[in-house]
Amino acid sequence: MNLTPLKYYVSVVEHNSFTKAANALYVSQSAVSKAVKSLEDEWGVMLLQRQGKEVMMTDAGKQVYLYAKDIFSHINAKTDELKRLLAESQPTVKLALPPSVGIIYFSKSLLAFQNKYPTIRLQTVELTSKHLIQSVDEGELDLGVVIEPFDDKRFDKKTVLQSEAVLITSKDHPLAQKKAVPFAALDHLPYLSVSKDYMYYDRSMKLFEQAHVRPNVIFESYQWDLILTLVAENQGVSIMPKPLIEKAMSMNLAQLHLTDPKFPWGLSIIYKRCTRLRPEVQTFLAFHQEERV
Repeated sequence: MNLTPLKYYVSVVEHNSFTKAANALYVSQSAVSKAVKSLEDEWGVMLLQRQGKEVMMTDAGKQVYLYAKDIFSHINAKTDELKRLLAESQPTVKLALPPSVGIIYFSKSLLAFQNKYPTIRLQTVELTSKHLIQSVDEGELDLGVVIEPFDDKRFDKKTVLQSEAVLITSKDHPLAQKKAVPFAALDHLPYLSVSKDYMYYDRSMKLFEQAHVRPNVIFESYQWDLILTLVAENQGVSIMPKPLIEKAMSMNLAQLHLTDPKFPWGLSIIYKRCTRLRPEVQTFLAFHQEERV
């Protein structure tokens, strides 16, 4: 059966007008009239009665309308199901990114990957590192991006970026003119910290402890950009990944190398150890190794 006449008929009924139906369908009014007439001829019944500018369904017309709506509802449901099945059958990589990491490294590489491998579907979610690790371990995600140093025997990893974390201050801060400072210089300074939910927080606090320094944490936030703004306004100091600061150097910020101890920082993609990686996941890992080189 040709469904176009049924589609035109439903539109006439719902718009209560041949003219409005034609406008909604982007066809001529005569095309709509011919479609309705073809249905009436095919079934030998009158579907519509014209009353001035309005149209009214006959009893037979009501039955055809309900029949058409049922047909289109079924087609739409089956189409949605087909789309879902096709999406599930498409090679997919499920990747978790901690907040801010997408800006630091993956903002360009993910798009480059999709352009090079358009048949691979890339699903990304944003999770804090601790939740990310759990999701990869439980098999909910294929890959996750973590901050180095990272050592967990449950996972293998591919390092994609190596850098450092630096002290950031306002350019008006007394330390701003220095090139490097030891952790001891941060003792008692107002410190703006990321939330405890980040692995980065744990790493920072361990280095403070190693330097026998107790940070004067006056503010914690999930939002890295908020911390950057507060530092630029000279509300305190913070320690941030150098690549992130380089993205924000238009702000009133100064960055200083940290010593005694140093603060190495990097990014790695982790995946569960002893797991057979699907070809599309292997392709994603190989691509980012190439990008690093």
